[in-house]
Amino acid sequence: MSAWDEAGLGAYLPPETVLGQIEAAVVVTDRQSNLRYANAYAAKLFDFPDAPERLVGRSLLSLGFEEEDLGRAAELAKQVLRGRAWDGTLVAVRPGGSRVFIRAQAVPLRDPSGSIDGIVIVGRRATRHSSQQEGDRIGLLERIGERLAQSLELDVTLRHVAEALVPHFADHCFIDLFQGEKLIRRAQINAGG
Repeated sequence: MSAWDEAGLGAYLPPETVLGQIEAAVVVTDRQSNLRYANAYAAKLFDFPDAPERLVGRSLLSLGFEEEDLGRAAELAKQVLRGRAWDGTLVAVRPGGSRVFIRAQAVPLRDPSGSIDGIVIVGRRATRHSSQQEGDRIGLLERIGERLAQSLELDVTLRHVAEALVPHFADHCFIDLFQGEKLIRRAQINAGG
């Protein structure tokens, strides 16, 4: 007998009980990417001061994704609305300016007739511990590759790569570029600023 049965709650749990207690953000949008549902963990993850119910009607893009990830979020929506699942890492900028890496999976939400009615996104904060897993390492490499491809200006590119790592995957990052034995560029960042 489970603790739920002993507490008199029975074997069946209503969806709102489960979604309200899991440690994963669950976000549901309509076909235009407007929020229809967000659980309490989603409001906590994205650091919204409002209750999750107050997020309804806002655009998915209003969750605070980093500017570089707005295109990825739009691509997520396009791919899922075509009937394919999406899996990847996004960066959200919280109202205080801190950044959080989110490992997310998105799938189509279908109505009873089978038509795609919206998108369901389940996300968790990518942590240092989970970065040891293969999927997170691949996600990190994707992010660094994107940062490297964004700019031809070396100093900006190195700073972006370092920012992709700190503080979510490392406390400190030093990137030294040498030409022969001579140090020609150094980028460094640490969690303390």
